Amino acid sequence: MSTFHYCDFRRGKYWHTYQSMESRLSTISRYILIDPDNNDIYSEELAEFLISIGSAIDTFFRNMSDCPGIKQDMTTLGIVKSSGDLNMTDYRDFSESYYELSSPTVSVPFGLGKSQDIHPFRQFKNNKSPDWWISYNRVKHDYHKNIKEAKLINVLNGLGGLLLLNTFHDCNQQYLFHLGIYQDQNGVLSIRDAENAFIFTPKGTTGYRDSGDFVFVRTNIFFFRFPNYEP
Repeated sequence: MSTFHYCDFRRGKYWHTYQSMESRLSTISRYILIDPDNNDIYSEELAEFLISIGSAIDTFFRNMSDCPGIKQDMTTLGIVKSSGDLNMTDYRDFSESYYELSSPTVSVPFGLGKSQDIHPFRQFKNNKSPDWWISYNRVKHDYHKNIKEAKLINVLNGLGGLLLLNTFHDCNQQYLFHLGIYQDQNGVLSIRDAENAFIFTPKGTTGYRDSGDFVFVRTNIFFFRFPNYEP
């Protein structure tokens, strides 16, 4: 989507942040088992973590909007605000048009608890902000009153959303390809195979180009597969 340029995404800054946060969730899981039965558990640790995740996602969206190619694409969609004036509605309008973030299902299959599926940006499809994002803002702005919204399920959705942003944004992909983050049935995608592997353009052409295979991302906590590109 964008012409070549140097930016923080290509240096892996945001993936470093994601990995640190996933490590933190792994530590929390020693005390609160990641399991659907525990989704409504809340705590001070989860509240502080949710605030950190929400802040990281807001930063990701804002800085992504300053990438040369993304800025041009946002202008095409009529989003002409400066990055400091953007809000979740603007993020939704852009990312849903290009990445269809409402579609991916992120599985939480690993660990000692039962597996479950989450949909971090599913509300985008109905022109709404994600429930976990609303909870993040409520906890951030009135911590003591709204601490009960700092639930495990909101943390899972927020962190799963940050994973999606890292792996969908094309500038970030250039860095992740070198780490072997993307795999298909034959194993890790080589740099040669990964080049131009994904397509992101407006209105329903999001996904992996080769419809004969599927590409997936697997971390210590999450798993999801990219949609296949269907012209």
